[in-house]
Amino acid sequence: MGDLSPSGQPPRLPRNFLPELSATFAAVAWGLTPVGTRFLLASFNASEVISIRFSVTFLISIFLVLASGVGRWPARALFNAISWSLVGLVAYQLLVTDALNYTEASSAGIILGLEPLILLIVDSIWNRRRPRSRILLAVLIGLLGVVAVVSGGGGHASRHELFGDLLVLTAAGCWALYIVGTRSIGATFGSVGLSAISVASSSLILALISVGSLGRGLAKVTTTSGLVFAFLVVFATVLGFVAWTYGSSRLSSVEVGVFLYLIPVASVAGGITLLGERLTWRIGLGALLILLALFLSFKRRDIIEGAIDLDGGVRNPLPLVLGHPELDHGE
Repeated sequence: MGDLSPSGQPPRLPRNFLPELSATFAAVAWGLTPVGTRFLLASFNASEVISIRFSVTFLISIFLVLASGVGRWPARALFNAISWSLVGLVAYQLLVTDALNYTEASSAGIILGLEPLILLIVDSIWNRRRPRSRILLAVLIGLLGVVAVVSGGGGHASRHELFGDLLVLTAAGCWALYIVGTRSIGATFGSVGLSAISVASSSLILALISVGSLGRGLAKVTTTSGLVFAFLVVFATVLGFVAWTYGSSRLSSVEVGVFLYLIPVASVAGGITLLGERLTWRIGLGALLILLALFLSFKRRDIIEGAIDLDGGVRNPLPLVLGHPELDHGE
């Protein structure tokens, strides 16, 4: 017989905080991705950054594909997954990388923090459902937050920053289209396999698009820039995928949603401390408005696929594709 406490009950095991730590690690890594990319753009052009980052990512993703079992998928499912990766992920990475030539990493991170809310709107349009009034209010508040962020830079570069911020917002829309378009694939064949084939196919396409810049880019790599590339590939993509999948599969959907708040916070903190970006009052106000919009959209809603429900039912694991969480919601 096992040991009993003085009350006659089995001793309570110590609380395991590994799921929370895993989700925190992944969210912070995603939030620092714009910071790392903007740092690299000071020495590399966008094509060189994309070529180096995604050539390495593709090589690593081969192991993800082999381990995921997507080789047993029917050809139609593979074709659809790759097609949506082209529409959403390839376009997303090209837009965000180019945008960081014009706008600050903190601004990009704040705007990308709106992705869960953008996903709700795209999903409503896709399925021809009218969003609830609370979601419409969240959209309005979120748009006010974007306006505040966009107008927060000022100075002679403000027009360029506006262009960059609009590219980031467009990229977030592309990501939302990918999530909505691949929902049935992930539900049928598994989110891990979907993530693997999406990472592999989109990385290969991005590497091929920019292959002409690979030699020039590799010639510029220093110890510091190499470490940043390693962070983007290993931490933000591979380890982030593992950490988020583990954490989100052991937390409730409400708990998982809270960790998404860390993404814009990490972007702002990283931009200020690592890149010397300024936090103006308008950017600060925009960040607060966007966090408020996210809170309203998460409230009492089960928007995250891949969490354990409160009744203990396990859903598909929540994957990371190229450094960002796959978000979904249920009615």
